[in-house]
Amino acid sequence: NMRKVPTQQERVLQYIRDFGSITRAEAMSELGIANLPAVILDIRKRGVQVLTNEIESKNRYGQKITYAKYTLEETDNE
Repeated sequence: NMRKVPTQQERVLQYIRDFGSITRAEAMSELGIANLPAVILDIRKRGVQVLTNEIESKNRYGQKITYAKYTLEETDNE
């Protein structure tokens, strides 16, 4: 019973489908993926439309920070 372990790309895509988006922090804590931008790049190379949304927030010290939140482009055929 050799179940195939999902690739990082598959795990990221499934996470986005399940939760609507993914950030670098979520990829690290939930999926153990340290370099999310590289995985997103590989997914895009496969022809999947992944959108990058720049989110502005504040860190624990009140400083303004910007981070990327990745979503899948809405398509009618899913």
